[in-house]
Parts: sequence; structure tokens; C-alpha cells
Amino acid sequence: MLRRTALVSSSGPGRRARTALLIVASALAAGRGAVAQGSAAAGATPLGTLPPGITDGYAATLRGESFGYHSAHPTARASLLVRSLDSTNAARWTTAPVVASGDAPRQVSFLAAMDVADPGQSPVRFWVTVNGAHRFALAQPTTDADTWSVRGSDGVALRFRRLLTDKFGDVHGVFTLDLPAGIAPVGQPVTLQVQGESVGRMSWFILYTVSMQPTVSAHAEQMLTREDGGLRQTVRLDAWHPFHATTMAIAVDGSFRLSARLEAGRATVRVNVPAVTTPTTVRIVATTATARADLGAVPIEPVVRREVHLINHSHLDIGYTDVHARVLDKHWRGLDSAMVYSERSRANPDWGRFRWNVEGLWPLEGYLATRPAADTARLLAAVRNGDLTLNALYANLMTGLSGSEELLRLTEYARRLRREHGLAITTATSSDVPGFTWGMVPALAQAGIRYLSSGPNYMPGPSYDGDRIGHTLAAWGDRPFWWMGPSGRDSVLVMVAGRGYSWAGGWPSGRISLDDANLMSEYMETLRSRGYPYEIVQVRVSIGGDNGFPDGRLADVVRQWNERFVSPRLVISSLPQLFATMERRYGATLPRLRGDLTGYWEDGAMSTAAEQVMTRASAARIVQAGTLASLRAVPLSSRDVSAAWRSVLLWSEHTWGADRSISEPDSPETLAQWALKRQFALDADSASRALLSRASGAGEAGSAGEASSARAAGGAAKARTDGGDGATTPGVGVDLWNTHEFTVRGVTLVPPSLQLQGALVTASGAPVWSQRLRDGSVAVLVPLAAMGATRLSAPRAGASSSGATPPPPLADPTARPQPPRRAHEAATPARADGDSLWNGRVVVRIDSVSGAVASVRWRGRELVDRARGGWNRYRYVAGRDTSAARDAARPRLDVLDDGPLVATLRVTSDAPGAESLVRDVTLHAGDDAVRVVTRIDKRLVRDKEAVHLAFPLAVPGGVVRMEQGLAIVRPDVDQVDGANRNVYPVQRWLDASNADFGVTLVTPDLPLWQLNGLTAEAFKQPDGREAWLRRALPGTELVAYAMNNYWHTNFKADQPGPVTFRVTLVAHGPFDAAEATRAGLQASEPPLALPASAATTRLRFTLDNPRVIVSSIVPSADSRADLVRLWNPTHEPQRVALRFGDRGQRRIWRSSPDEERGPLAPTHVALPAMGSVTLRIERR
Repeated sequence: MLRRTALVSSSGPGRRARTALLIVASALAAGRGAVAQGSAAAGATPLGTLPPGITDGYAATLRGESFGYHSAHPTARASLLVRSLDSTNAARWTTAPVVASGDAPRQVSFLAAMDVADPGQSPVRFWVTVNGAHRFALAQPTTDADTWSVRGSDGVALRFRRLLTDKFGDVHGVFTLDLPAGIAPVGQPVTLQVQGESVGRMSWFILYTVSMQPTVSAHAEQMLTREDGGLRQTVRLDAWHPFHATTMAIAVDGSFRLSARLEAGRATVRVNVPAVTTPTTVRIVATTATARADLGAVPIEPVVRREVHLINHSHLDIGYTDVHARVLDKHWRGLDSAMVYSERSRANPDWGRFRWNVEGLWPLEGYLATRPAADTARLLAAVRNGDLTLNALYANLMTGLSGSEELLRLTEYARRLRREHGLAITTATSSDVPGFTWGMVPALAQAGIRYLSSGPNYMPGPSYDGDRIGHTLAAWGDRPFWWMGPSGRDSVLVMVAGRGYSWAGGWPSGRISLDDANLMSEYMETLRSRGYPYEIVQVRVSIGGDNGFPDGRLADVVRQWNERFVSPRLVISSLPQLFATMERRYGATLPRLRGDLTGYWEDGAMSTAAEQVMTRASAARIVQAGTLASLRAVPLSSRDVSAAWRSVLLWSEHTWGADRSISEPDSPETLAQWALKRQFALDADSASRALLSRASGAGEAGSAGEASSARAAGGAAKARTDGGDGATTPGVGVDLWNTHEFTVRGVTLVPPSLQLQGALVTASGAPVWSQRLRDGSVAVLVPLAAMGATRLSAPRAGASSSGATPPPPLADPTARPQPPRRAHEAATPARADGDSLWNGRVVVRIDSVSGAVASVRWRGRELVDRARGGWNRYRYVAGRDTSAARDAARPRLDVLDDGPLVATLRVTSDAPGAESLVRDVTLHAGDDAVRVVTRIDKRLVRDKEAVHLAFPLAVPGGVVRMEQGLAIVRPDVDQVDGANRNVYPVQRWLDASNADFGVTLVTPDLPLWQLNGLTAEAFKQPDGREAWLRRALPGTELVAYAMNNYWHTNFKADQPGPVTFRVTLVAHGPFDAAEATRAGLQASEPPLALPASAATTRLRFTLDNPRVIVSSIVPSADSRADLVRLWNPTHEPQRVALRFGDRGQRRIWRSSPDEERGPLAPTHVALPAMGSVTLRIERR
């Protein structure tokens, strides 16, 4: 997204599409004094003086928002930005001391720029103040006229002379104030201010913090050319001559070389000198009719030859610039144009043939599905002959949000294209998004993808050269490496484009151009100065903004460039060509890195927390539907399964909404784009429910997780204490399906919809301890066998229970519970009273001030770090100052359920930023887990804010671990340099453990976590610069980043309404990765309660190694097999065998996400540490 604080006018039907490269450098507080000084450009030599009577109009900044932006100056980018949002937006500065101008008014000149009003839109006004007293209006220009003027009061006037109209149609030039002598005494500086009008518009004025002193500078370039049959290097002279045209003569080592005409403004002149093999210097002197500038000895370094591979593509934003239908149309037209340009350049040398790289396959899928057969045949032919390159990813995802199955599905459409059309797809590319989850490596490797190109957001500025990208480019821009997967066996070659994806589109002409060769020159010098050792350079070419278009002139420009320059040599390339060349020349010597490239943009997803929670549940539901279908031998349409995953992928895709989603949250465009984005979450929800319903074979399935969510919403159904009219029919009841390969023990909740009533027994007649809860759901305590159903029903009349006495009828929650009378009836009961809960294993106490969990006692240990508050502590930050974070207050405690199986305290509190805050804290009989459910009814707030939920764990010396898709990450230890340490994405669980004990925090709903503080926005410094964490903060406080609206574009400005977050904290002994993973699986894919049926289990097995996990079971697309994915979450290699519960004959092959028959699997399958494998199981 080009980006993100783009200098754009207010929206309207006729607005121009302006996506200007802009980066916030700092927001300078008012009254901080002179914080920047105006001077000639660094390294420049004065070329004469200012014209007589002209005062330099910038000397020092007093106040303003500091930005970097392109300008009419040859090198200056620093500026002060003023918008017409409100009157607090202002820039104030001082000039140089006023110089005498005889009897004429004093003339004060400065360099500035303004955006031109959109057609049909009234211009806004900016207020100019001189010395705090003389105020007049400066209207936004409506044309790019060469000159215009404005008259104020007291004899003040302002004149404008245009130097440049940029590619966005906005004007840059010299502003000259005419001031009466009484206002501007000689020898005294003038204080100037430009203030925005309070109209809520994005219209802007920019002052460049640069001197108007004419200058010239010289430096040798990393550019080679030919002259007189020999190689020459270029020396570049940049002249700043803002007031009038002149002619400049240039001498090298005392000999005249050339003269050049300098128009008013900036100019670049190149002089050729003999190419060198060792460092040397040349002396350069520039003269005009009135000035001489001796530039001294200019260092000349040998040129490092480069071959720049231009990767031609359009950045895919599914939204942002337009609604989805128009985005599709743009990309379809781009494909058609690219094929035309390729055909026209077919006779060119290979390096000059037009090639097009399809970034994401979402628009291609629509093209192939809807266009005429002739068009699709032409496109497929273009792919086969190399004119078009297809890359493997469906879209640009924020991969930290993705679980293991979603990561595998990210390449599903590419694999389908390979299978159905015989296309070679070996590369993946991602643009804009900074960082990837570690599980991308095995996901790509298993899909046969060897190469990954990354083009992060790029906006040159003083911090990190991108918008909220942290250390991504600083660490890995132009540093190719082999990225090793968690197992150490998988790897992909990664190249991160040092100028991101959008650099070429940001050139002054909006494309690669000989006229703008300065930018390529500067890039080559950067590579040299950083010691870049490779000849091959990746440069992304994406023009026309996001969802842009192919550059039909590129082939001609490359030909002209290579005729003029020997180095850098330009090559129109494809990603397979680029990577094959890089691997062939340098692959054996490239560094190998192991660890998570933790992303930086996932935080935006929690600007829409309710939909994010919904989609996480949908992804888990799709997985569970597949497993249930395999267990019950129910066919699922592979097309329907793919469509459901497609909606999940499109939710995780990085485009959340319109470019103006924050500045204009109620505009029709913003509302329309958010409605389309939200529909992906709704579609994933409905599709996943339909799949689960189909797999259940008997209407919609209920789950323990859904029962828990319903309870969080506050049900009040009173329990029946006898069979009554709604008692379960004798011999008929409910099947509790455990879809995991391990036994699920403890309490299971049956939703009210199944109307479970009366005493219950298992299929063998064994009595089951049960409890009706306040919301009407029923808690049962019964072990659920692996990969099958456990039936519960009312006992048949006269049936024997093996001599056991059935438990009493369901407990009345209004009555105080009694302990079970026999050992077989229940474990030690769970109880709730006052501010406490206990179950014989864990004792919980609620804080009377904040409503957080103040104490958890387990095996004589206190598990809450009381010095940092309690568990599930609500922390609300208004603005960005985390030191002013506020807690919930005035908690009211109610006993919701009082055992014996389930005891729950409901804590209702006042909460800043929320209409209501309800937190349920629950203990189950017989286990070591504390369950907390938080329901927030969020207020509509558009000022910057965040909600955090803190869990300070008292685990001295604890090591923190986090489950991600196909990986477990320890902060710092399993992160590469440049990874995000401010916010961590998490899939199902986090854990903090020392050698003796620990706590696993299971988080089915909350995907983003911070360590030991509210660190998410801590990178924002008081002066506006960024300082992202380089190391994780030490300790074992785990803080959920639950809600925020900190982004300035794309994501949501507000999120009113209810959202529910579930967290379970499980105390345990020494850490066990497999047990933590099982706890996460059980929470995200809980037992399913179905009406009892005659269904049998087709696929039922156990694993003979408890340290290996079944992560998913998927019915094959051909309905002939089941795909079982095994994962080893430990740091040691494992071997495992599948033990089937019947005598059926089966054949087992190693497979992949393509579902093929690979080699026959041995009895014991070997898995490397943190490795995974897919098995194809067919019944003979």
C-alpha cells in the first residue's frame, strides 16, 4: 500500500488518485524551541549568493510535524507538513536575519509545496501569520499555474513561482513574502507560521527546511559508461539555483570538460572520468557568470558491476484503492496489457523482453474462471513461454494470523494450476507486508516452492525506511539468505528487495526512466557503501500505485539505459530467472538462518477483534469438520472445503479497508470496503458451520467451546432438578465426539440446544456425574475416547449399572452443592463463594478493586505475580501513553455456578472505553486449569486507544514459548535479527515454564501477545521517531493485545459492540510441548455434542508415541483416502506408528498437500524435531 500517510486531498467523486511516498519523521511538540537549523545541503558548496534584497526564508523550526517528501531541491527531503484537518495543525519557523532591500519591501523567500484542489472541490485555506500578528489567508491552488500571488493586510503580500509540478499534479516552488520595513527590521529574523483550516480535509502545505542559498555538490557514482572506446565512470553534479537561469562550466583537474544550461531550480550534470581500479580523486571546479565553486578533491571509488533484475508486477491490494470488483478489473486489464507488451517485445534480446510477474493468484483465479476460452488459452500460453510468471501465494497475507492448515492452503490454487495445466510454479512473492511466520518455510517446501521474494513497504525516512515495518529492511533488505524451517530440513531462498515493492513507482516520472537516473545511482552507491557482495540486485517495478498497471515503455527504457550505461545493467526478469541466477552464482555461500521472521502488521487485525475471533473459530471448525467427516465416513465436497478456506485466506489478507479508513471513517468508500472485508469473515463462519453440519450428518453440531461462549454472553436458564417433561428419552441421548487421537478427560459441556435432561449413563450403563449450569448447558464428567463417540443417555428402565448407584438428578444451581457421595461419582467438587473458587487442587481469589484474578494457589505455589497485578487484568490506554493505562473498577461479584462440576464467579465491572465488562472465572472439578472468559461491549471511540488483558505469571526463571503455525517459538532464541519483539502472533497457546513447573495459557481467540509490558506501540518515541525493540523484555508477564485502532490507514477507526475472549491457564510440572499442544487443540476443537445416531467410526487409530500430534485429518479430494498430518512439536526427533482400532486392511503412503501417493510409509514414521509429515491412508 502506497502509503500510508499519503498526501491526498479529501475524497470526492472526482478526486485524483494520489498515492504519494511519504513518511512521518517526527511530530514536533509546540514550544520546544529551535529544533532544526536551515543550511545549505550537506556536502554542497555555495554557488554565489542570494540575489540582492532576498532574505533566506528558513533558518530554524519552532513547531511542526516533520516529514520527508520529494521536492524541487536536488537533495532536500526534510519538511514540515500542515494539513487542513483542524487548526491545531501548524508549522512555525524563523527566517534568517532580514537583509536590507532599499526602499522596496523586504523579500523573504522559502521553498514550499501545496496540493492542487481536486476538480469540483472548493479549495481550503491556510492561515499565514507573520511575527504572530499579521494574519492572512492562503487559498489552496486550483491549477498548476506558473505564478500567482496573494495579498494580505498591512502591506503584506505573498508571491509564488512554480519550479515543479510533480507526478501527482501538485506544485512545488519558491514562495516570496513582501513585508513592509516596519514589520521586518533589518538584522532581525522573522517568525512565520502556516496553520491549517479546521475543515477535516487532508489538503496540505509543506515547508521544506532547507536554505535558499545556491549550491553545487559533486560525487562519483557507481555508474559505468563507454566513451571513445573506453570505460568511464560518472561524476554527478547537483546544482540548486532557485532564482534564475544561468550557465555552469565544469573543469576536471584543471581542464574544461563541458558547460550546461541551468534552469531556475534544480539540475543534475554528469561528467565522465576514466574508470579506475583503485581509489583516487579528481578536482572539480564549477563556475557561472557571477560565481566560482571549487568542489575540491572528489573521491573516486572503483565501480562494482551490477546486474539489476527488474521484477515487473502490480501490487495486489484486495481493496484499499477501490472496491473489490474494480480491483479485479484493474488486474484483468493489466494481464491483457502485459501480454500485448510481451508480444511486442518478443524480438528483443532476452534481457529486454517484457515480462510480467503475477504477484497473487486471486485475480488470476477470477480471470480463468470468467474470461472467454480464447483469452484463457492465450494467458496459459504466455505462462508457458515465460512472458507471464505465476507465483505460488494466493494473496499477500499477514501470515502470523495463520494456523498450520491455513498456511498449507495458501498455495492450494497454485498447486491446482500445476496439476491441471502442467505449469511450473516454483517461486512465491509477497509485497508490502513486513515479516513472515516461521511455518511459511515448511508450508512452502511441502508445496514444492523453493524461492520467496519479499518486497516490504518502502518509504524512505529517518527511522526504518517503511511504514511500521520495524527492522525488516534494515536487517534483511538486499541480504539474501537461506531460511531454514523449524525442523532444520526444509529451506527456502529468501531475497528481500532493499527498496521494497514501490520504489520505481515513486520515481519523479512515476516509472523507471533515464531522466531519473539519479535514484538508481544513489541506490548503487548505497549497495557499495554497505558492502553488498553480489552482482545480482532485485528491483521491484510496480507503478501506477497499488493495483497499478504494466509499464508499456519499460522495454524501450531498458534498451536505452543499456545503450548508455555499462553498469548497472538492467534486465527485465522473472522471479524464477532471478533466483536461479542467484542460486547458481552464490547459493553455496549464502548464509543460513533459523528462526521466526515475526511480522509487524498483524496488530491491525485487532482493530476488528470480533471478526478476527470469528475467523479463528471458523478455521478451527473447518479442520474439525474434515476430521469428523473422516471419522464418520461422510463425504465432503473438496470444492466447498476450498471455498471455506478461501474466505479465511481473504480475511487474513493484509488489506482491511480503504486508504481513508481512519481519516474518513464514514465515507461511502470506507464503509463499502469494510462491508466487503467483513463479508469474508461472515462467509468463513457460515461455510465452516455448513461443513461441520454436513460432517455431523444430523444438523448443526454443538461444541463445548460454543457452550462456553454462550455462557459468556450471559444465559439465565434455570436448571431442572428432575427428569421432568424434557427428560432425555431412555436409551437415546447424545454422542460426544472426540476428534483427537488422545483421550479427552475432565468436564465437557453439552449445549442447551440438545436438551439433555435427567440422570445420565454411558453406553455400558455406567453412571455419569452431571450438572446443569445457569445458562441451560449441561456439564458432564466422563472420559472421551480418542477419535470416536461416547454416548450418554438416560438409563433404560430396570437396567443395571453394574451395581453402581446412579448419581442424583442434575444439581439445582440455586442450592448449595453437596460433595459427591461416592468416589466414582466425581472428583473433588468445584466450589464458588464470595470472592473465591476452589476445587481441591486450585484456589482462586478475585481482586476486590480491579476485578482481576488476584491469587491462584496450586500445589502450595502462588502462580500470580502480584507485583504486576492480577490475571486477566483489564488495561485501557487512551492515546499512546501506556503509563496512563487505566484498570477496570467497582467490580460486582456473583456466583454463576456453584459446582459440583463447574464453579463460576461472574465479575461485572465499570471499564474505560467500554459500555460493559463481564469476566467469568471458572474451575472444573478434578483439573488444574483456571478458565477466564472476558466479554467487552466496546464503546465507539475514534481517538487512538487500546485494550490489553494482562496475565502476570509467577514462574521464576521461566522460559516463554509460543505456538505458531507449524512452529514453536521462544522469544529471541527462535527469532532472527529484525523480527518483531513488540508484538508476537500466537496460534493456540503460550507457556512460561522453569525446570520445575509452569503455566500454559491457551488462547483460542486472542492472536496477539506482548511480553512484560504494554509494548505494542512502545516503538513510538516522543519526537515521533521509531525505536522498535531489539530484544524481548525479560519476565513472564503475558499480555494480550486485545483491541486497538492505532493505524493511520487501512484498518478500522473504531469497533463498537460486543466481543468475547476465552483464555484457559493450565498449571503443570516441567514443560511438555505435546501436552501444551493437546491443550490448545482441545480448546480450539472441543468435543462435539451430536444427537445420538447409528453412525460408526471408519477411521480410528492411536499413536504409539505421545510426543507426536495429529494436527489435522482431511478427506482426500478423490474421496479414496484420508490425509493425516502428523507434527512433532518437540526439539528431538521422534518415531511414531499408527495403531488402528479395527482389523481393516490399509495402505499408508507418504504424501504432501497435493495428496499424491508417495513412497509407502514404514511402520514407524520418522519425524525430525518440530517437523511434520502428511500420510495418505487408504482402506483396501
